[in-house]
Amino acid sequence: ISTVTSIDEVEEAITQRKLGDWTDTEYIELLLESAILSRELELAPSIIRNRFTRAESSCKRYGTTPQLYEIFYQRGWTEFYWLENPLGTYEYLLKLKPLLDEEVNVDRIEKYITLFNVMTNALVSELFDDEEAINAEYDYQDELLKRLEGSKLRSSYLYLKFSLLEQDLIYGSREEDDINRVLGEMAPILQEATNHVDIPFESLCKIIEQAGSIIEHNETYESLIDMLSDILSKRNQDITAANVQMKRGLQNLGKGDFVQAIRHLGQCVDLFGKESTKGDYVRACGYLGMAYKRQDLLYAAKVMFIKAEAMILHEVELHGSLDH
Repeated sequence: ISTVTSIDEVEEAITQRKLGDWTDTEYIELLLESAILSRELELAPSIIRNRFTRAESSCKRYGTTPQLYEIFYQRGWTEFYWLENPLGTYEYLLKLKPLLDEEVNVDRIEKYITLFNVMTNALVSELFDDEEAINAEYDYQDELLKRLEGSKLRSSYLYLKFSLLEQDLIYGSREEDDINRVLGEMAPILQEATNHVDIPFESLCKIIEQAGSIIEHNETYESLIDMLSDILSKRNQDITAANVQMKRGLQNLGKGDFVQAIRHLGQCVDLFGKESTKGDYVRACGYLGMAYKRQDLLYAAKVMFIKAEAMILHEVELHGSLDH
């Protein structure tokens, strides 16, 4: 019942939206939300497809490229899991590629790889029979990896490299030497990935954990799990410590003790520099900037405000809308 009420409210908001000649990212979010709710309610396939088509066509006029990419991704996911149409999923996988080539980042790679894995599973399950099409995507991924190697897009390179190794681990040889090679190449990627704010590190860890269901009696894998455990423990400690520092920094800021506020807030900024705590990073930079400004350290304040703005704009670049 709550979902029906929600979709009615979304449709009402869409109807009442006043559109102009400008970009309206919130309008596109409403259209996509309506399409997603339609599939979750398992409405008629024609309704689901019409609402996705409405979101897509409107996005080309009122939305942003990242939003269009998200619509293509959600449509591809929907075609397979809700509408049982692997050909439709493949169609939208292909639509992602020009936009990925236009702007390569971790978020776009993740969505492309997710749909590709769906199609790979469809091929293995004999729900899709165009093996040459899948092989062409493997070639595309190899070419993209070569383009990224040595470029400034280090996060994207690491994420794509890990994704290709994941494919080797799942679909490749079950010989111990081959598994050890893949795991051995994954280890340094995971160690470096923890320092990249765009890489969803916890998601990579879940992939490694899930791989345990197909790996038996392998010392390399056991050592990799130990390494991940140490890294996750340190990351969790960092986040816990950062929250303590920010709480005290805000107390100091509220009491007018700007020197101590700078001390505590300054220690939590770097600790929050992770994919899962980007919002906290922005808030910490903003509060620290306020503390600097109250202490008449205007240049330092400007630097922190710029850091906060840069992260916000980066998120807009990735997702196409602003998280207020």
